[in-house]
Amino acid sequence: MQDLDKVLSVDRNTGIILGGAHTLAFTDGTLVGDPIEKQCFEGIKFSQNAQGLRESTGPQNIKITQVKKFAFNSTLKRMSVLVTVSEGHANSCRVLSKGAPEILSKFIKDLPTDYTESYLKYVKNGGRVLTLAYKHVAKLSHAEMLAYTREEAEQDLVFAGFIVAECPLKPDSLGVI
Repeated sequence: MQDLDKVLSVDRNTGIILGGAHTLAFTDGTLVGDPIEKQCFEGIKFSQNAQGLRESTGPQNIKITQVKKFAFNSTLKRMSVLVTVSEGHANSCRVLSKGAPEILSKFIKDLPTDYTESYLKYVKNGGRVLTLAYKHVAKLSHAEMLAYTREEAEQDLVFAGFIVAECPLKPDSLGVI
């Protein structure tokens, strides 16, 4: 996995989405959760404390504070978070989203023309594909952030890329099938 410096040199927003849009939790001094999310998070050199503050451990000086989570559920096949992002002295409010490519495409403005062809290429070769998207949000008061709805959050997103995980069959899977 590339480190955050390399990810951010290609697209800073991709690294911020991976650092901020996940379901990992800090429990008993350990970061726990989905193994793919954990590997991505640690691979881009982010850490999370017990209060949920996510920050880069490299020279980027990025801090991400989750304000509101629109949790993943298997029916919706997506998750989004409303966060504040601090990069040095600059602060912004953003929505960070990830989900199934066929679902999240409905919420992305200006979808790339080869979007479907691209993700299907990976799926057909056994990859697990997630779409990453984001948008900047005007500064909101704390009350406005808490009142922000999933519908508001997930409209007019900007496509940031795909994350593709290889999911090879276990040796005994073929026999079971």
